[in-house]
Amino acid sequence: MTNPEDIAAGFDIGTTTSCAAIWVNDRVEIIPDTQTGSRIIPSYVSFSEDEKLVGDAAKNQSTMNPKNTVYETKRLIGRKFSDKVVQDDLNYGLLLLQVIKMTNHKFK
Repeated sequence: MTNPEDIAAGFDIGTTTSCAAIWVNDRVEIIPDTQTGSRIIPSYVSFSEDEKLVGDAAKNQSTMNPKNTVYETKRLIGRKFSDKVVQDDLNYGLLLLQVIKMTNHKFK
């Protein structure tokens, strides 16, 4: 059995696709999608009242559940609400998700 201290995890979170891997037994092992077996996973997350979906499952139902599907949002990480990129996306209707301004870690 491998010592847990000898294992490391790595994630490549891309705008359109993502990949997860672990370092174990002196080599990298890519973690495949449990449903499709693919080693490259679409960067989609979707929520419904009954389930949370990621990857292909979330992408496949995105047209039926657009308001609860998040994708192509990596470019927004770390940006302020007032940032031109965020405001342009909001003003041109490029974001189907609701973006909420926070002040002092409290939603307004």
